[in-house]
Amino acid sequence: MNQASFAAIELPNELPLKRIVFAVNRSVLRNGLRVKDERRNSDGQIEWQLAASSGRTVQRLRWLPSQNSFQSDEAYTPLLDQIAAQIAQFERDDLEALFKELGLPFSAPQQLSSRASKRLYRVDNLIVQLWYSRKPDWLSRSSAALRALKDILPVPELIFSASSRTQAPFQVEITTCLPGQSFEQEWPKLDVAQRRAYVAQFADLMREMHKLQGQKLNALAAIDGSLPWAERCRRELQGRLSAARQAGVEQTQIEQVRAFIAKAESELDRPSLALVHNDLHLGNILVQNGKICGIIDFECAEVGGFERDGYMMLGDAVGAMMGGSSERLAENSALQVVRWLQNDYPALYNLPGAADRHMLYLMLEPELGGEINHQGRFAAWTRILNEGWIQRWLSA
Repeated sequence: MNQASFAAIELPNELPLKRIVFAVNRSVLRNGLRVKDERRNSDGQIEWQLAASSGRTVQRLRWLPSQNSFQSDEAYTPLLDQIAAQIAQFERDDLEALFKELGLPFSAPQQLSSRASKRLYRVDNLIVQLWYSRKPDWLSRSSAALRALKDILPVPELIFSASSRTQAPFQVEITTCLPGQSFEQEWPKLDVAQRRAYVAQFADLMREMHKLQGQKLNALAAIDGSLPWAERCRRELQGRLSAARQAGVEQTQIEQVRAFIAKAESELDRPSLALVHNDLHLGNILVQNGKICGIIDFECAEVGGFERDGYMMLGDAVGAMMGGSSERLAENSALQVVRWLQNDYPALYNLPGAADRHMLYLMLEPELGGEINHQGRFAAWTRILNEGWIQRWLSA
């Protein structure tokens, strides 16, 4: 395979192998080719030799299950596109079968977003989320949070939630479609007074969510078992350090982060536990005509320290302060939102020890603590610690 003209497509995790092979064969035929040879190894990798009508081998195509991707020469990008389209058709067929089984009307689904682990569709006035992941608790967390918040916050109504009973291996959640546009999309169109009014509403809704106690939290709390939230956080932080060592991060950076964790981890015992969204940014807030119409995307919800819901925009604000131009800073939504929330919901940011807690939340963020580019993550963390960005921002 010519690596200089390399092309690839990434597919959802855990697709059945029979579907992958069928998609390849159907797409190959549609391109006037045929499969001359198919080879498999013990790692699940498959290589197809494709032939023209003359019988001459013209191309090799590889399926790499460890990467959920196909590889091919760039000249065969249309073939890869057709394989992806065939997989998508399988998904639509599964959705139609599921809607029929549930007695729900079905029309052509409109894809709203797509990642390797998640698809989001709109079908008439319903929203369908599909998770292709080895983390089934995403579905459980979202469903438990929506049930707990029904009649308390403007959240979607849960229609159906389960592992699909069709052939596809996805987890599926069907909810009502709420009105409005994302606050993130509307932000540039709004004047300061309109933005300020929305943030005040946002603070009130968060406060109501964080008041939720008792039996309504039991289903969500049960997902994480009996281990206390603070102890789970400590174990995750130690996992970050272990992964960094294995990835070859500089020992001086690891030791600085370790020293901070040792000093600050007791702060995790301070916050009151509440239902925490864990991904509260402007893209997950729906607004219309001066009113917040919905809060969505609860797949990361947990029972944890309520202040963690203030982290997302604080992290964006600190990032903007560290690397943003003056022009970008002037219009940065996170900077303005955090400043207003400090007035409207001061407990998120202003309690004693908040700077240390938010630094710990930064380190607990999955994307920032993941397996990719540990060196860059630890370099950013040590810079934030050395220059005191979070403390400087919260005390400004």
